[in-house]
Amino acid sequence: MDNGKLKFLGGLLAGAAVGTVVGILTAPDSGKNTRKKARKKIENETAKLTENINKHMTETLDTVKSNYNKVMKDVTSNLKLSKSNNSETKKEKDEATA
Repeated sequence: MDNGKLKFLGGLLAGAAVGTVVGILTAPDSGKNTRKKARKKIENETAKLTENINKHMTETLDTVKSNYNKVMKDVTSNLKLSKSNNSETKKEKDEATA
């Protein structure tokens, strides 16, 4: 995950924490209702955060898989080319010594 995404997630967590604290401190409701609201808010923010993390992890995994497949294709192609060149070089040496 790149630095920008990490900063975004950190900001999201910090914003959720600050919002919860401010909400509790300025709440006009009773303690019981305030705790209930805070719990609900935390659950909602946690769900959003989990969704964002899963989305970014899926995107990152897809990118890694794609890059891996490209690299493996290039390596396979280069190995075939190398074997072909080695066969031709060996054939040329054999013909020159014959």
